[in-house]
Amino acid sequence: MNPSSQSDDLQGTVTNGAATNNAQFFYDSPIQSDLEAKLKQLLIKLASANKIIGIQVCVYKDGKVVIDSVAGVLGENDPRPVQHDSLFPVFSATKGIAAGMVHWLVDNGKLKLEDNIENIWPGFGVNKKDSIKVHHVLNHTSGLHNANSGSFSYESNWKACLDNVVTATPESEPGHLQLYHYASFGFLCGGIVEHASGKKFQEVLDEAIVRPLNIEGELYIGIPP
Repeated sequence: MNPSSQSDDLQGTVTNGAATNNAQFFYDSPIQSDLEAKLKQLLIKLASANKIIGIQVCVYKDGKVVIDSVAGVLGENDPRPVQHDSLFPVFSATKGIAAGMVHWLVDNGKLKLEDNIENIWPGFGVNKKDSIKVHHVLNHTSGLHNANSGSFSYESNWKACLDNVVTATPESEPGHLQLYHYASFGFLCGGIVEHASGKKFQEVLDEAIVRPLNIEGELYIGIPP
């Protein structure tokens, strides 16, 4: 990403919404240490080289926060400063969370890894998907690696994406070929989670992860309310 600032050394005034002097570039940090100071110098260097626009860095050691720095702006067209509670969309990082929710339901006796998905998700078994099991999705061997790979304009429509994977046809026999399910994994796991639990995906996320970790308002999958 290219930062909005066009300054080579972050010295000067505001350009295109990005702070170009050190005081403006960083939002207030509650941590003051030599380590934090070194990090800030690195962030200045990265921004000067057009490597970052905005960033959050939080480091824990032995259960204590040793670094908590934020810098820059939210985007090239969004001059608001990055703050400690700013939310960013992170693609594919939620694959682990979605998989964890499936395992959480397994631990709670709602489904088994050997279950055929069609027995959990009504209608899923059409178009040669009747032999796809839960574990095939989790290890990227379902054959649906290219499902939902068309236009990303519909990716914000949860139901449309679930419907799309239901009508998809596997490109390989389940369990025979491992290929990264880049655009289908989250929706496959999401459909399994919703049908096995009888609840909305976000409700299960709150129950399994958000409330136990006391991170209300800090983790969303989908557009936050």
